Amino acid sequence: MLEVVEGLLKMCMDREKQIADLNRIVEGLQAKLSLVAEEKNASKEDIKGVPSGHGIVIVDESQVLQRNLSLLLKPYGFDIVGTTSEYKQAFNLVSALKPSLVMIDFTLPDMEGLLTSQKIKHEFPETRIIIMSTQLEEQTILRAIQYGADEYISKPVSPVRLLQVLESLIPTKKVG
Repeated sequence: MLEVVEGLLKMCMDREKQIADLNRIVEGLQAKLSLVAEEKNASKEDIKGVPSGHGIVIVDESQVLQRNLSLLLKPYGFDIVGTTSEYKQAFNLVSALKPSLVMIDFTLPDMEGLLTSQKIKHEFPETRIIIMSTQLEEQTILRAIQYGADEYISKPVSPVRLLQVLESLIPTKKVG
């Protein structure tokens, strides 16, 4: 029994290390993006200056995750204005609702999440996009950013990390 508990504890510690490693990768990528933005004469305010109040759209094939994210964010004043499990509906929701932020899951092989995020960013450049994925490779994160993601969050989604990201993308919201 003790061996099982020790094994579970080790698995938890390994997962926490993976999350910390991913957070370091994301921070490094954000630093690279800042340099790219400076090269294009864009200030940090231009990148993050999104007014709040237009809500959030969640695009994920898991209705359980959609519901859990909604329940998590509502007490902090975030308004989930739309959810969908279909990438094709995502663009229509964004067009109709004009949210400040879209949270999109993607599966790398079909790239529909990436293409949807690219299309949203092209048509609505002021809309912030968070890509959520179990993919932790640096190339995957870079590709998501190239396709318009403002942030990348690993799944399972850490509530603390998500709230930090939302506060950085929608600075007028105070989540702490």
